[in-house]
This record gives sequence, structure tokens and C-alpha cells, in this order.
Amino acid sequence: MADGRWPPVYDPEDVKRAIATLASGAAADSTRFYGTIDPASGDLCQGDVVQFHSGLPAIDEQGEISVAEEVDFWFVLGNSCDYNRSLDEVPSFLASPLYELPEATPVEFLGDLRWYRLSRSFFLPRWPGAPGSLGFVADLTKIAMFSRRLLATESAQPMVVKKRWHFGNEPRPRSRAVVVARLSQDAWLLLNAALVRFLARDDGRYDAANG
Repeated sequence: MADGRWPPVYDPEDVKRAIATLASGAAADSTRFYGTIDPASGDLCQGDVVQFHSGLPAIDEQGEISVAEEVDFWFVLGNSCDYNRSLDEVPSFLASPLYELPEATPVEFLGDLRWYRLSRSFFLPRWPGAPGSLGFVADLTKIAMFSRRLLATESAQPMVVKKRWHFGNEPRPRSRAVVVARLSQDAWLLLNAALVRFLARDDGRYDAANG
């Protein structure tokens, strides 16, 4: 390319229009943003909100694994068809941390989130029973891998696991993860349009070299 940028693999205006259309529908009304958590659709689906308190793993400047922060809600990013396979075939799922928006969030920033103008974040309105009032945002630049056995239902008893990273190795009790919200079809389409924009945008790897 003459300007040194590798182009996106989609038409940016088409994706922009799709996101705006979907946002004006599903995202404008939280009752339309979420659907029923139906076991027939699987134990875990792309776009599910999973409640589970855990640390967000990170590799520091020394190459050591540490915990960047503590997170209570996670946003599932992998494909639903993979999660409907056996645990032996697909043992893990990918999720991004969800952050509750503080009451002091600037109106302009909140508007950008609610209209999905920002490519690295995905806004979720409150689901029934969720804390806060302004909603949540998933940080698409952060991804963690979880065992699908966290969502296993064969035992209702808390499990005992070992802490890792800088916390030491003493055992601690914990509850299983729970799916607390599931996207409607329109919201799921909006998520996929946002993921295409985020993952397949123009590359720009030669921008620095071209000054």
C-alpha cells in the first residue's frame, strides 16, 4: 500500500453501519440485549457472562506469571460450537474481564461505549441481578483461559483448589463459576461485528517506519 498500511479485510463503512443499526436496537434496551439461559443451547455460549472471582493472569517484565487484578465477571469470547464439544476435546474457554462502570463515568465516554464507537471495548448493559446502574465494559485487549470444568454441574459442593502465582500454594475453597447472562441474537450479532472490527482492522505495522 502507498501509505504503508495493510488494509482491513472488511469494508469499514459496512461494519460501521451494521454496528450502528444493531446498537440502536439491542443495546438501547437491556431487555432485548439478553436472552434466556436455555440448557438446550449449551452450558456455555459465546457472549455469556460468567460470574467467578479470580485473578487476571499476566506475564511480567521478568517473564514470570503474576496476577494483574481481581475480577468478578468474565465475558466469553470463544465459539459456542467448540464449547458444545466434549471436555476432553475442548477443555478450556476464553474470556475477557468485565468491569462495572463507575457512577462518575463521563457522559461523553459513556455515549461512545453505548454506541460502540470504541474498538477495544464492548459495552454490556446491566443484566437482571447485576450490580451497579450504568452497565459493564469488556476489555477485548485482555483474555484469560479457563477450564470448562469450572462450569461442571455434577457436584454442588465447593471445590478446593491451590492458589498459584505470587499468592503461594496454600489451598482455598471456592464456588463453581455460574453463567449469569446470555446474549440475545441481536446482541450476539453486534458482538461479532465489534470483534471483526477489532481483530481485522487495518494493520499499520509500517506506520512507525514511514514516520
